[in-house]
Amino acid sequence: MKDLRSFLEDLEERAPEEVFRVRREVDPEFGPVAIARKLQAENRWPVVYCEKVKGSRFPIVSSRLVDTLRKQSIAFATPEAKLRDEIVRRLAAPIPPRIVESGPIKDVILKGDDIDIGMLPIVKHAELDAAPYITAGITTVKNPETGKQNCGVYRLMYKGEKRRLGFFFLGDSIETKHIYYLREQADEPMEVAVFLGHHPAVFMGSVFAGPSSAPTGICNEYGLIGGLLQEPLEVVKCETVDLYVPAYAEIVIEGVVPPHHREPEAPFGEYHKYYGLQRQSPVLEITAITHRRDARYQNIPMADIRLPRGPIDLRPIALYQKVKELIPQLLDVRFLNVGMAVLKIRTEFDGLAKQAGLAALGAAFRPTYVIVVDEDIDIHNTDEVLWAVATRTKPSLDFCFINDVYTNVLEVSGYTIRSRAEPNGLNTKVLIDATKTVEAPFPARAEVPRRLWENLDLEALSEP
Repeated sequence: MKDLRSFLEDLEERAPEEVFRVRREVDPEFGPVAIARKLQAENRWPVVYCEKVKGSRFPIVSSRLVDTLRKQSIAFATPEAKLRDEIVRRLAAPIPPRIVESGPIKDVILKGDDIDIGMLPIVKHAELDAAPYITAGITTVKNPETGKQNCGVYRLMYKGEKRRLGFFFLGDSIETKHIYYLREQADEPMEVAVFLGHHPAVFMGSVFAGPSSAPTGICNEYGLIGGLLQEPLEVVKCETVDLYVPAYAEIVIEGVVPPHHREPEAPFGEYHKYYGLQRQSPVLEITAITHRRDARYQNIPMADIRLPRGPIDLRPIALYQKVKELIPQLLDVRFLNVGMAVLKIRTEFDGLAKQAGLAALGAAFRPTYVIVVDEDIDIHNTDEVLWAVATRTKPSLDFCFINDVYTNVLEVSGYTIRSRAEPNGLNTKVLIDATKTVEAPFPARAEVPRRLWENLDLEALSEP
């Protein structure tokens, strides 16, 4: 059965440089993220495994897990050159979850007075964060209209209390916002389960905005996860809420979110590497904690805004699938950073690039910026993308601005409809058409013939 442990074992066996074991005791206040930041400064991106943690018996596994091609190749047992096609194939063939009676997640069951969320080594990430935060928890809730579960990744703020967490989950997930508001309108608490620590495919499938994929109705994302794992995800019933969670997760937090109740939450160093504002957010009241006997606590360092190196960032795959349905000439998609995407198209006629860009801007809340380029541009080479923008655009015609579009309440440059100076979820989206004209002449690209340099053996040429 694939889980976090099997992945780490494979990683240490096949690519030991991708795991950095810390054998001395670390403080969860900045310790794991400080180590990761030092490694990043040396252009190293391993999983940071902290074996001894001050104030907790749980080790910390701190990483995005598949942020290098090597890690991705090992996680999916696929050669690096074939990863993208293999991931697309797996997403198109979901495997429903399998319900089991029990599993390792039930090794330890804590209820009532035994609950103390402070036993977990919850990490403080950035200097001005209001508190330590759980950042790798996958939240699942049930839609009261359909009975289906939905998953997403949302942060949880440690409030210094045994049974309560601040809960920010009203960001860019329409499905989750819809579920929560339905509960509030009915004056009912919302049942929640948050699970931490599993195979990278579980995290990836949980955040993928893909099609409905679970015929059992347990959870759409669980079907996608099964496809990515190439085996059914085994799930068990929670102890105190009517939800199913992975049997081979490391830790599960069960609880309820009361309606109409808000408390101060944040500031927090967000995904865009700026501090978010303090907000009035819901609270999770914990009803049970279950965990494996020797559980590992998974953490995602929020100061790392670098995207995965390779195709296993599912955002471009999701965007590619949506835009491809409308624009068959789409060839590839890349996210340059958290809010900027590049589309490569086969430009068959003038105006197609703007159609493709509009489709991408409307397909998701992010990206905020979309650049469309021709098929001769290597979109994974940022210099080439910027060269196309600098040489193939007429800014007055090819830079298009769409005002007052919802993006995300966490956007630091966002605003409200009442005031551009008041932070909120609206922003201006930008489309840049950096393609050559088709019907009018455009100069040919000046290049050294590829056949003359591509296979040159420079070492041999430098020998006497």
